Amino acid sequence: MSHKIRGELIPDEIVESVKRNTSIIALVRKHGIKVVQKGKSHLAVCPFHPDTQASMSLDTKRNLFHCLACNASGNVIQFVMEYEKVTFPEAIEKLLAVKPAAKEEAAKKEKETTLTPPAPALSTAERTALLERIVEQSVESLRNSDTARRYLENRGLDPLTLLESYTIGYHEPEVFALLAETEHAKLETLGIATDGRSLFAGCLMYPTRKEGRVATIYGRKADDAGVGRHYLLPGKREGLFLPAAGLNPQKAVVLTESIIDALSLFVAGITNVLPLLGVNGFLPDHLSYLKEQSFNGVYIALDGDQAGNRAAAALKERLAGEGIPATVITLPENKDLNDLLRERGAEGLRQWMSEQVTDPAAPPYTISEDDDYLYILFDGREYRIRVQSPHAMDNLRVGAKVYYYNRKERFHIDTLDLYQNRGRSSFISQTAEVLDCSRDTIIRDVNTIITILEERRLEARRKANEPVVYQLSDSERAEALEYLKKPKLLERIADDFAACGMIGNRNNCLLAYMISLSRLLPTALGGLIVSRSGAGKTFMQDMVASFCPEERRVELTRMTGQSLFYESRTGLKHKLLSIEEDEGMKDGMYAVRTLLTRQRLQIRSVGRDTKRDDRLGTFDNTVEGPVSVLISSTNFSTFNFETANRFFVMHLDESPEQTRKILAQRKRLAGVEGLRLKARRERIEKLHANIQRLLKSQALSNAVDSIGIEYPPELLNARRESEKFDILVKTVALLHQYQRPLKEERHHDGLYRFLEVTSEDIEAVMSFAGDILSQSISELPKLCRELLVQVHALVDEKYRTEVRSIQELKRWQVTFTRKEIKDRCGWSRWHVEEHLKELVEAGYISPRMGRKGQRYAYCLVEESIPALPVLRAKAPHKGAHPRQSSKTC
Repeated sequence: MSHKIRGELIPDEIVESVKRNTSIIALVRKHGIKVVQKGKSHLAVCPFHPDTQASMSLDTKRNLFHCLACNASGNVIQFVMEYEKVTFPEAIEKLLAVKPAAKEEAAKKEKETTLTPPAPALSTAERTALLERIVEQSVESLRNSDTARRYLENRGLDPLTLLESYTIGYHEPEVFALLAETEHAKLETLGIATDGRSLFAGCLMYPTRKEGRVATIYGRKADDAGVGRHYLLPGKREGLFLPAAGLNPQKAVVLTESIIDALSLFVAGITNVLPLLGVNGFLPDHLSYLKEQSFNGVYIALDGDQAGNRAAAALKERLAGEGIPATVITLPENKDLNDLLRERGAEGLRQWMSEQVTDPAAPPYTISEDDDYLYILFDGREYRIRVQSPHAMDNLRVGAKVYYYNRKERFHIDTLDLYQNRGRSSFISQTAEVLDCSRDTIIRDVNTIITILEERRLEARRKANEPVVYQLSDSERAEALEYLKKPKLLERIADDFAACGMIGNRNNCLLAYMISLSRLLPTALGGLIVSRSGAGKTFMQDMVASFCPEERRVELTRMTGQSLFYESRTGLKHKLLSIEEDEGMKDGMYAVRTLLTRQRLQIRSVGRDTKRDDRLGTFDNTVEGPVSVLISSTNFSTFNFETANRFFVMHLDESPEQTRKILAQRKRLAGVEGLRLKARRERIEKLHANIQRLLKSQALSNAVDSIGIEYPPELLNARRESEKFDILVKTVALLHQYQRPLKEERHHDGLYRFLEVTSEDIEAVMSFAGDILSQSISELPKLCRELLVQVHALVDEKYRTEVRSIQELKRWQVTFTRKEIKDRCGWSRWHVEEHLKELVEAGYISPRMGRKGQRYAYCLVEESIPALPVLRAKAPHKGAHPRQSSKTC
């Protein structure tokens, strides 16, 4: 739309110049409005609504104004249009007339801006962490502040009661000085600190949250002294102010103009309240939340003044356009909900609201709960319930306390089984007498309570058997999908372990990651992480587990022998079972071994049958897999052959060079780099959890059917090892499901869709697990082989020395002691003794009494070290080619 001055069009350059060069401060002062400076902020009394305090903020950088009370906002042109009631061209003409003064003010502002260096920008993680710290500090201040508590009590609000459900704080005027000097620059960047003082000093603080993080903070002065009462953290207005338990989507919700109004309804027993940030503070986050929750009715209860009524009507119209029908509750003239609370009390406000709200689907009671009790409110009668056997189905034993919500000093308390007629009847009679109401009323209450408790118990049992589903946001899904589609996927995963602080052990990390991921296949894998104490096995195990989604991992430090047998049917399905140290699961090793082999557990036990008069009976329980398993251990010899051959055994690097790298890294992490690593690890862990959430179980096939690893047929163990190898290769193929087409084949019995294993998958497995695969079919464990190599080197050295004086001495006659071999390899005494014992049992060395009366002296039995088996790739069949009938879905 074009505008004219004296018949001529106004060029866009003129309009932009007026907006840019006209000082908002000079303009406001020109109209006789006093401007007050508070630090770097400028405030003025708003001329667009009755305002006794300076509630209008002036943005000197962008020449904008915004009233926190009536939400009037705009640029300098809009200010003139609203204040002087003129048209757009007239406002431009008036502003052009005052341009010289505006230029002077703008020049001054530019000079001030030039002299003030820009504050460094904060990352999202830094901003969130700092805001969380400030909020946490403010909550503790509220508990100890007489000023803050007195303000809330004068408003009819009990701060300690509110803190049980909401996050509310108070910013002590001197709390800013307690923050570390290094935080001052960050606080200034956030806009909280200005010229050495805090924006929220002396304010009640109400943080809003978005996606679990603090989004912004609204502050309200605890007294009316000075200038300004309302403060908002600079930046984008976003987030919601909700109780910790959230809102009930099955009930109606009430939208209030302010947080104080929402808290007023909350203390009156109306807990489904959603506050706005001012009369026009309905944000996109509010709209999204209303659409997601689908509340059973929406009510708008803004202040009973002209601005509130006008905004309520506009909001109703806007919600109707979004397909959300809403009802406006008209408050008494010039009153808000907190006024009604102070005038009528909690019961009076609740009664008044019940007259305004007509929700036919709403139950005649409200429910709230904390960590200990369930609170059910019937028309002022509150039942505080604690179920003593929440999972029992044959009784309903509870501890109950009954009182009037606003007169808690008179009550009846009892413990009873609500399924027992005698106890229930006695409870009803005594409650009716104490509360001075009819017996029929209490009977209805108790019957409703029984129904509520039964429904909650059945719902809890249902949810316990349902897998937890994490809903990825659009941004999380896009980031994870991009990661999975990029080339060199395995290399990037290994790099992420290093970025999280893992030194070396690159191949072990990749193998452990694949073992964790194998839970998505019909048969999962197990892994043993073996090293001496302090080598980092627990660190590696924890990191692999943290890459797995939280709802898909079970981390244990100790496990009894029968515990896994009594899991729910799907409690372990497609999950990672991570057990720290084999010492904590010796009794449960059989269950873990069986779970890996059969991918399920079944037990028949004896118990009392409540359906048959508590007579003894047998009960069957089945636990379904697949389950992948990770266990760490300092002593591989504690695992017998039957157990060990079901796992991939990963030995960590214990070399002096590895130790030097770890010590150097710890020295680096002692400074700020340690903080960066922590933040980086949290980000990478979250990313990989989302990546694994995107990966789905798929049927897999070796389409070429000619590429694999040739195991020595003379080894019986090759049967199990080849199966483990096949599962590992298919896990790598599954990881690449977003980089490959899904194939399909039609047969007479149906259509099959699957992912194909490729030669690249086998090559990848051999690159990071080839040594471990070879070791798995060796007759000697890895550490025993390493010790035998050290023994041969020691014997060769002693033989060269002693053969000069004893020419007839044979190599197998050279003896060595435990101390000599311990000094040579640097192992602990315990490890040397354990692995020497294994070599003796395997027949490679023999104990003998040495010369000079030496005890525990040994000599070699075998002259050579057994060769490590070599796995070879099969040659492709001649003429082998992919199936022609396959096609891409």
